[in-house]
Amino acid sequence: MKLRFRSLLFLLCFFFLLPQTTFACPLCAAALTTGLGLTRYFGVDDLISGVWIGAWIAFLAYLTIHWLEKKEIRFRGRDWLVALDYALIFLLLFSHLELIGHPLNTIFGIDKLLLGMGLGASVFVLFTKRYTFLRQNAPHMIVIPYQKLVMQVVPLALISLLLYAVMR
Repeated sequence: MKLRFRSLLFLLCFFFLLPQTTFACPLCAAALTTGLGLTRYFGVDDLISGVWIGAWIAFLAYLTIHWLEKKEIRFRGRDWLVALDYALIFLLLFSHLELIGHPLNTIFGIDKLLLGMGLGASVFVLFTKRYTFLRQNAPHMIVIPYQKLVMQVVPLALISLLLYAVMR
């Protein structure tokens, strides 16, 4: 009970600090949350749900890293440490809730939710870095409205559709 209370207290304190960050837009957060909520609501396979959970973890890590940078808090390995901390928090939470580790919920010997989380985080980071690269090299070039949102969420949706087609 104490662990749950402390975890909840930590998350509440963290979310009260979020309005100070501006790295990721609120539309991105809403899109990721909606995607995650819909996959769980409709009983979608854990591999696909994991894609959205992994993207959410990467999103939270980016927000935290940006907040630390804004406060000029820098140390060696900071970005990796923040990402690892979020991954561990979610892994411990999912392990405690018994969402991971079931022997019949695996693909290629790897837990579906964990595999999806790794894939989703990787895709989100890759396309966020791609967007950042494009904006640095062509800062005034916006090809489509909500380009940042599209470049982050559309690849996740495409990966989800591809996994859905393969898992059928």
